Amino acid sequence: MAVSTSGPVRTTARQTGTYTITKPFLAPFVGLFGTAHCGARLFEVNPLVAILVYALIAWVLVKAVGLVLGDTPRGVRATSSQIDTRVR
Repeated sequence: MAVSTSGPVRTTARQTGTYTITKPFLAPFVGLFGTAHCGARLFEVNPLVAILVYALIAWVLVKAVGLVLGDTPRGVRATSSQIDTRVR
């Protein structure tokens, strides 16, 4: 039986609120990878994967909207109203 001398882990209202808000976004990625333990510290890979996947989805949506709306890469449309009437 292991006994911790550091006392119970306390969570603040801010931590509880953060976990409550982010839980639905992380739910699809729970269990993909294990949690790395180093002493009393944890390193979770699942949130990093979730951030990368959601960033990729956002990038694809922005590109799709740009294609549908006909946006140019720089967002600038060049037009010319000058007509060249010189004969060569």
